Amino acid sequence: MLRQVNQAGLNLIMGFEQGPDGGPALKAYKDGAGVWTIGYGHTYHVYEGQTCTRNDALRWLDADLALSEDDVGTHVTVPLNDNQYAALVSLVFNIGRYAFDASTILKDINLSLWRYVPAEFARWNHIHGVVSAGLTRRRQAEATLWETPCTSSSSPT
Repeated sequence: MLRQVNQAGLNLIMGFEQGPDGGPALKAYKDGAGVWTIGYGHTYHVYEGQTCTRNDALRWLDADLALSEDDVGTHVTVPLNDNQYAALVSLVFNIGRYAFDASTILKDINLSLWRYVPAEFARWNHIHGVVSAGLTRRRQAEATLWETPCTSSSSPT
């Protein structure tokens, strides 16, 4: 079975990917990077004027999370605790699989260079070269989750 993000990670992702009313965005909008987005950060085949239900938003979130979870499980080669895994899934969900797969943060993790990881989260806070306050807050939340101890760990599969 595919490893899934824990509740702390899910809460982090949903908190940063919510619409203006505090739940899923039920009408498509352009995000800070100008990408059409709907639900909880869903961007695949989204178009202007598109609407969705809360159930659609949750279904898309599950599918989008599965892609991010799979990417972390595929490319991280060292054991992670559940909070470390969740922090990375949140990062991948936001920056995309291809960016993560080529990132220094992934290289540092796979080399067990743990002390560099929190600062590597912080580097992913730009939109079109400009620092984003929202992304800065998100990266700090991910780094905090990364550093939060928990008792469960397993190797990526």
